[in-house]
Amino acid sequence: MRQEAYAARLLAACVFLWIAAVQDYKTQRISVWIPGAFFAAAVAANLCGLFGTFADRIWAGAVPGAVFLLLSAALGDKIGEGDGICLIVSGLFTGLVPAVLLSEIALAAAALHGGIAILTGKKKAGDRIAFVPYLAAAESLLLVIAVAEL
Repeated sequence: MRQEAYAARLLAACVFLWIAAVQDYKTQRISVWIPGAFFAAAVAANLCGLFGTFADRIWAGAVPGAVFLLLSAALGDKIGEGDGICLIVSGLFTGLVPAVLLSEIALAAAALHGGIAILTGKKKAGDRIAFVPYLAAAESLLLVIAVAEL
């Protein structure tokens, strides 16, 4: 049951991130209502025990997103606040270790794709890119791995 609950948490985070990713890709903005609704759902689901006995560690999953928000405040317009908010909400569903893995995989994918885009002339250094789609793809990868282990 523990692995099924983990897969369910990843699925919930994945659905959230793909909804936010579409909006981020199209507009480079994320409506406050999307993360707000999923934030409430994550907290309620964990407090009610819908994802197993996880509520005691719920807030630790928000740490990587909080770091992104701090970096956003420190670096100004280089990192969007929506990226940190999405990572916080995803971490509330999944917990600390998957949130750290998510951020590492997404950062690596964005860096690789950005580097290729710069080398091929499609982007210039300093151009903004939508980061939430990388978070969504990384969360999907974690979900596939979790389902394969069932």
